[in-house]
Amino acid sequence: MSRCQIKNVKKDEFQIVSFIGHIDEAFMQVATTIPDLESYIFSFKNLISINSSGIREWILYAQKLKSKKVILTDCPKVFIDQASMVEGFIPSHFQIQSFYVPYFNEETDAEKLVLVQYGTEFTKEKNSIPHEFTDTDGLKYEIDIIPSKYFKFLTKS
Repeated sequence: MSRCQIKNVKKDEFQIVSFIGHIDEAFMQVATTIPDLESYIFSFKNLISINSSGIREWILYAQKLKSKKVILTDCPKVFIDQASMVEGFIPSHFQIQSFYVPYFNEETDAEKLVLVQYGTEFTKEKNSIPHEFTDTDGLKYEIDIIPSKYFKFLTKS
């Protein structure tokens, strides 16, 4: 049995699908509960992990949506890592609306995940995601990934 749960909510012309937990070898069984519509918003805010079998299952499912409009939101690091490493993980017609970037403060050993938005911090043509930021308490955080690797998915077509 899959450790992934899916929550479906209809909003306007989109079906909002929230992926919760872990995408694994049984993902396709769970994915069959997603209604067949023309437009989807996939939220990964509560996604914890994707194992190697889950990567394969996700790609197979995504290929079935080749004629659909699909927007991806709240993509966590585990999702973005795969998007940058695995060819075909995000089909070219899918649009990433938002994803998390990890930042780290050496002074406090604190990590912050910052949600970046399409049209604000990045587009298909441009990446203006800051390499550092100062939080509301005045603490300086530096990006905690290798930008050329982590943001590779932004340049894939």
